[in-house]
Amino acid sequence: MLYMIGLKKDVIYDADCSFCSQFDSVSRTSATITYSFNHIASYHVDKCPAAQSPTKWDNTIMCDQTIKIRRVWFTNILPLESFRSQFMLAAELTDINQYIAAKPD
Repeated sequence: MLYMIGLKKDVIYDADCSFCSQFDSVSRTSATITYSFNHIASYHVDKCPAAQSPTKWDNTIMCDQTIKIRRVWFTNILPLESFRSQFMLAAELTDINQYIAAKPD
């Protein structure tokens, strides 16, 4: 069982997939584990399947070696009021001309 305590902002790279058998028994060469980010799991259903026991994994997701999750941190965004409580949608583009419509939940 993997416990992510505190703010749960970690992105864990499982280089040898040692957690895979505990998560869902899917064969992978490596995996990326992070808390929540259900928008990634819903966008890549076949590559980021749900855990067999979601309560044991505390709402974390595990994606296979083809998905690269990176934490992005913005600092000194001014004026602050223009960005407060704003949501951001990010997705990997396969072509520079690709358009992805925003889908707020």
